[in-house]
Amino acid sequence: MKVFVLVLTLVLSGLALVSCGVSPLLHHDTPNREPQSEPDSQSQDSDTSAEPRQKCDFLFSAQNLCATLAWVKKSSAEEPGEFLLSFWSKNQNPNQAIVLSNPDADRVFVKLWMPDMGHGSSPVTTSQALESNGSPRTGVFRATGVFFVMGGKWEIVVQLKDASGGIKETAKMIYYVNQ
Repeated sequence: MKVFVLVLTLVLSGLALVSCGVSPLLHHDTPNREPQSEPDSQSQDSDTSAEPRQKCDFLFSAQNLCATLAWVKKSSAEEPGEFLLSFWSKNQNPNQAIVLSNPDADRVFVKLWMPDMGHGSSPVTTSQALESNGSPRTGVFRATGVFFVMGGKWEIVVQLKDASGGIKETAKMIYYVNQ
């Protein structure tokens, strides 16, 4: 019986060290970084156009779209953050061919997910971004209420939905949070 209690104590102690939060054993080398997306199979460096391209943080290959994330305000333990998503056609310069407009604003969704822990965060609100004069910014969407509930590896997931609410395509990037 004493051996069983000792083994159970060791197992539970080990689980506590590697469970939620920043483990002293596992997450010690995970710095806070800018978002990192999965490598794009069609490198933008091979493009021969004279116009510079922005980095494609989110690739929607079936829709032939790219989106770039730009932080307006990073989240902290006290306040949620905010970022902009700018969309363009993968074949064209993002400064000349923004393709999502106002009617699409309600079809862009952002979700924060912590894959190692199996949970997400509070809902993120997505809306059409506005110019300083109040007019809509074509192809640019504002994500507010961005809050990472704990440190670690997160996925920023962007979903494009159709008019009936069905998911047309999903893209994600990895984002590391130290808290």
